[in-house]
Amino acid sequence: MAIHSAKTTDQIKNRCDLVELIGEYLRLEKKGNNYVALCPFHQEKTPSFSVSPDKQLYYCFGCGEGGDHFKFVMKMENLTFPDAMELLARKTGVTLPDKNNNKTKESITEKLFELNDLAMRYFHYVLQSTKEGQKARDYLKNRGFTLSSIEEFKLGFAPSEWDAFLEVANKKGYSRELMLKGGLIASRSDGRGHYDRFRNRLMFPIMDLRGRVVGFGGRVLQEAPGTPKYLNSPETPLFDKGRYLYGIYQAKDALRQQREALIVEGYTDVIALYQGGVRNVVATLGTALTPMQAKQLRQQVEKAIMAFDADDGGRSATLRGLNILINSGLKIKVAEIPQGKDPDTVLKEIGAKAFQELIGKALPFLDYQIKQLKEKYHLDTAEGKNQFGREFLVLLNNFAGDLEKEHYIKQVAEELAISEEVLRLELKKIRDKKRSSEKKSNNLNINGKNNIIREHVFNPAEEFLLKLLLCYEGVFERIDELERTSRKDGLQFFSKEMQKIIEACRILRENGENVRVASLLNCIDEEELIQNYLTRAAFAAQQWGELSEEEVRKMTDDCIRKVKKTSLKNRRSNIEAEIKKREQSGDSQKVKELLYEWEKLNLAERELGLEKEGWTW
Repeated sequence: MAIHSAKTTDQIKNRCDLVELIGEYLRLEKKGNNYVALCPFHQEKTPSFSVSPDKQLYYCFGCGEGGDHFKFVMKMENLTFPDAMELLARKTGVTLPDKNNNKTKESITEKLFELNDLAMRYFHYVLQSTKEGQKARDYLKNRGFTLSSIEEFKLGFAPSEWDAFLEVANKKGYSRELMLKGGLIASRSDGRGHYDRFRNRLMFPIMDLRGRVVGFGGRVLQEAPGTPKYLNSPETPLFDKGRYLYGIYQAKDALRQQREALIVEGYTDVIALYQGGVRNVVATLGTALTPMQAKQLRQQVEKAIMAFDADDGGRSATLRGLNILINSGLKIKVAEIPQGKDPDTVLKEIGAKAFQELIGKALPFLDYQIKQLKEKYHLDTAEGKNQFGREFLVLLNNFAGDLEKEHYIKQVAEELAISEEVLRLELKKIRDKKRSSEKKSNNLNINGKNNIIREHVFNPAEEFLLKLLLCYEGVFERIDELERTSRKDGLQFFSKEMQKIIEACRILRENGENVRVASLLNCIDEEELIQNYLTRAAFAAQQWGELSEEEVRKMTDDCIRKVKKTSLKNRRSNIEAEIKKREQSGDSQKVKELLYEWEKLNLAERELGLEKEGWTW
């Protein structure tokens, strides 16, 4: 059980409001006294993630994840508790002295963020202030990008020398090992040293929601055979191109205000549209849209419009991305970019106002899909109608509601001179076949870590007792007395998890601290499931009104009695099972000992049954 300085953790929390911290990652909405959002820890379409500004805790009623500032950062950033403390200490300006030398200990993650920040500032300086950056400045000027946009997106230029950045970073004290880990340099093929990964390229820093640089994209100014036009950072501890969206940091406020995102393909599309007044724009990183990117968007917006390039590659990427976005719970439309053009080009040709009108005419998801099917098949032939009808009905079955199905069936039947009844019958066949297939494969895996259905740790009475403990002083003394007495008598009424909470309470009281949820979370940071239950109990207790001292006493007595009763019953059942085993093996002496213990437990259980219950919940 880890014990951290309450003074230090409280100092960090007092300087960092949990609502504001979580708001850097998620779009929060006020609901009653709390804030709600879509949970970042499991897939959902209706918000079940709640943040309490009063208790400075969060809890998801869908998957059971809960905790405080440190737990949230640990989960979101995949950090250990010390690293999460380090990150939040830096954010709040709290100094964390190292036990040995009183110097701040940095994690590898923090060092990589620092290295990326140095690279961003270096490339930006080369672009803005050096002779070699002139050609990149000319390129950007010719593309119509303003100094304001260059500054907003921190664009840069990587010089053509083989080790320009390597030397800069080396002088700043960064090791080659760290530069390799961060993907900013690469090893020479002959093993005799290293060179800069990005050379003679316009540089686009890729940032997370908090504005930290996680990686880079580099574009050549003049294309050459054998040289990729775009080069992204390799996968690093910070960067996974399937996880991030370009421009999301700059677009964050607009996304949350408009609740709608415009998704494009390229870096320059984002900058051009942002500069033209379309602030809710983001781009994929040279790949098809991924579920992780869709999930990140869903946490910020409710709707998305896809505006990929109007070429074969763009249409293919659009079709692949549509299903992913739909499955994430987003409402989807598709903007029709003129054939052979990209959003940047269209904006320059027709202007910002006309471009906004084009986006406003974006087709709903199903309309776009149906239009693509019509263009795919020859609908003036029986074979073409049959192929179209088959895919059209599968599309309706997978994505349309009942009212939408009726609408599209009538529309298509009229356009293609097909009977509505025939379409409905064929749709029923597809639906029945899918249900049959799903029924066969609907074997739930309840053993994996990804399953969000959690086994209850506490029995109901024990959980209710935990709520009382968190809300009212004096309850702990009763619980502590019962736990010590039962242990002395060779019994244990509480679960192992509750025993750990009781032990943490003792440590807090011995250190002169009050028993609070925040303090308990600090004490048992290594016990994730217990942290979740502590947080859930705190949220549940938040719904209580003020209870009188007599009500608390009665509720506590009743809970303790029921905890005892449940424990005795479970232990008696275990002994009965053990007696059967011993009887089968012929161990009469052990059977006699077990029968004696069983009778004692049975007597104790009967005595508890005679007590009058004082409270029912």
